[in-house]
Amino acid sequence: MLRFDPLRSGDPVERRDPGACPAPTRSATRSARPSSPSRTALATAQVWDRGARHLTQPAPRAGRGDLREIFYYGINDNLGDYRTGAPFSPIVFDVYDAWAGSREEARRSVARGQEIFNNRPITISGVAGLNFASPFNPPLPASFQGACTTCHDSPNAGNHSIVAPLNIACRRVAPHPDMPAVHAAAEVHHPRRRQQVVGPACPQMSVTGPGRALISGQFAGRRKFRARILRGLAARAPYFHNGSAADLGEVIDFYNERFGAGIPRQDREDLIAFLRAL
Repeated sequence: MLRFDPLRSGDPVERRDPGACPAPTRSATRSARPSSPSRTALATAQVWDRGARHLTQPAPRAGRGDLREIFYYGINDNLGDYRTGAPFSPIVFDVYDAWAGSREEARRSVARGQEIFNNRPITISGVAGLNFASPFNPPLPASFQGACTTCHDSPNAGNHSIVAPLNIACRRVAPHPDMPAVHAAAEVHHPRRRQQVVGPACPQMSVTGPGRALISGQFAGRRKFRARILRGLAARAPYFHNGSAADLGEVIDFYNERFGAGIPRQDREDLIAFLRAL
């Protein structure tokens, strides 16, 4: 279990009881989890970009041109679609396909960025929830080849389609100065008292985001978050749970440093153009 001590608040200590946490499984008998209509019927998207201008033309599926994308729990999952059993497709975004042959460089840049997001190989390693401390059985490799869409797998939305909170180690970057810190301590079983206790020998740390631990009550859930929807991303800076990336360029810089993504300057600008146009 966890105990959280807010470091910048006079609130009393809050205890969380463990809760059920749906976990991905490789079983062929796994069932789809129903989604709330209120959460799947709403959608947002960028409609104007300073460089590419109107994001609805001439690509009819771009911007707000088509927000009626099908979504259900487990769609396009990496281990196979929960409903159809179809294999995972890394081509998650196709809204700007029509701009690949545009006469305008700003729009071609958006299309190139979409291609990078879908297909640029990234070596995924050291991610809690994937490479270790994961619910997968058998476990995934300590390092494997993926792409942005390995985690951002929901078609034309970009969120993770299952409950698979991950820790990509954003702590390597300084958090936003206004982000409050939370002290997390693991409780251990005291054999004599026959109860859970917190003491100096228990694992403890200060975190800017308890993450899944707030739901599961488990110390191992700290700093684990689910990949969020990428639509309307330009309006949501700063980025990451702790606000450590001031803009989309810093997001890409993080992935270059943390995962060795190897996205050079021009590709970086194209990827920014694409993310800004969602």
